[in-house]
Amino acid sequence: MSLSNTPRHIFFQTRKNIEAWLTLISHSEKCRLPRGTAAASLLDSRLENHRKRARSKAVQSEHADERWLREIEATLLAYRRMIDATVDQLSDEALWQRPGDEFNSVAVLLRHLGGNLKSRWSDFMTTDGEKPNRNREKEFEDWEGNRQSLLEYFDEGWAELTSAVKSLDSGNIERTISIRGEPHSIAQALLRSLTHITYHTGQITMAARMVHNGPWKWLTIAPGNSAEFNSQNWGEASSRAVFAQKTKSDKPDK
Repeated sequence: MSLSNTPRHIFFQTRKNIEAWLTLISHSEKCRLPRGTAAASLLDSRLENHRKRARSKAVQSEHADERWLREIEATLLAYRRMIDATVDQLSDEALWQRPGDEFNSVAVLLRHLGGNLKSRWSDFMTTDGEKPNRNREKEFEDWEGNRQSLLEYFDEGWAELTSAVKSLDSGNIERTISIRGEPHSIAQALLRSLTHITYHTGQITMAARMVHNGPWKWLTIAPGNSAEFNSQNWGEASSRAVFAQKTKSDKPDK
């Protein structure tokens, strides 16, 4: 069999099908071309180019997964800094104070996040993300312990999440896990937790502002500081991490 005898219509198929056909004939004894011929050299060249492209795509995909995971890790760290900076400004009394009826205190929100993250990410590869021993309803009751025990509980849940992220790579990021019986890719489950954290971080900062007495240390760009912040941080990585960034004229809340 030679290239000239191949049915003409095959050359009008997709590149993928053509390359599959080339691979097939290169491994078929009946279709093997004599070594040293122009046709054989052309076939070998096409096959090698195909293998190189496949290897390149695999490497690019692996690098993209790793970059995505590192960005998730950095974003989680930014929101954790925001939570810590908020809690640090609250007295014990304010930490437990509900801003009003039907409002959660900062302590309640920390308790809920800790319970949620511990349930979602402990043994996440082999067990459902909603653990049988989790009592979600109790998370919204007032915390009966002290500040230290509350923060330790929150830290336990957060540690499960960060440990899970560090364990991931391009080889397992597409695995399927479950949350309340619903299948999720690990990437989907991570985004679900990230958006859940950002949602409650906003609530934590708002509740803190409502119960806090005295000057407030701004966690993002203070009112009136946008132009100064931009001039100092334009084009820098810090422009994406305002949670941890200070400007020279930080203004206390009035």
